[in-house]
Amino acid sequence: MILWTDGHEHHHCVNYDLSESAQSSAARVSRAELLLSITTQGEETADLTVKLKSGCFLQHLHLDEVYCLLSVRNTAALAEYFQLLDVHKNYLNNLQFYCFLRYVTDLNKEQITLLFNLLDQNARGRICFNEFYMVACILLSREVCTLQVLELNHFEKQFIHQHTGPAFQLLDVDGDNMIDFNEFEATRFLFNIKKELKKIFKDFDISGDEQRNYREFKMFAVFCIDKQQKEEGDHE
Repeated sequence: MILWTDGHEHHHCVNYDLSESAQSSAARVSRAELLLSITTQGEETADLTVKLKSGCFLQHLHLDEVYCLLSVRNTAALAEYFQLLDVHKNYLNNLQFYCFLRYVTDLNKEQITLLFNLLDQNARGRICFNEFYMVACILLSREVCTLQVLELNHFEKQFIHQHTGPAFQLLDVDGDNMIDFNEFEATRFLFNIKKELKKIFKDFDISGDEQRNYREFKMFAVFCIDKQQKEEGDHE
């Protein structure tokens, strides 16, 4: 459970910890099946970064610049939006999730399917509001539109720094508390981390097992985003 506050209002408590799903290994999509999907889709999907469509509902929401989460008011608005999409009861199935992301982002079918499978780690064929909230925060961390400055401000590094645990659990497909290169390669589009990763990935392999544990993942992801933003600044 996460509780945060700024100087003016208390923010909404949202528990998007996926550990309960991770612990239920019998109900999860098997490692072989999902990793096969990741491996075959990785080259096609990873180079396509997430971008919100102009005028979509999510562009009216704003992340806290320190904690990278939504205020009470914004969370309530997102919950109402979720209820409009929710024709079942308290969850979205894969079709509803697909239609939502196609409407608000430029993600393709393969990326949306992969993201849904990562969220639906116990293979129920649906996601609840906690998982929907996490997706919204990830999308908003990519581009946060402020009223004062008419430009996009990127908060991927801050988001990963504040919420490494949930991000790590999301990308840890088999629940072994490690993320290998195939897993990270196929899902890096979520945080706009570009392709030149293999050497950097090896540089952060402190344990020498070609996988990232929680600490290595946090250092690796933040370093990649720092490097990318520096390169983009040099080009401007």
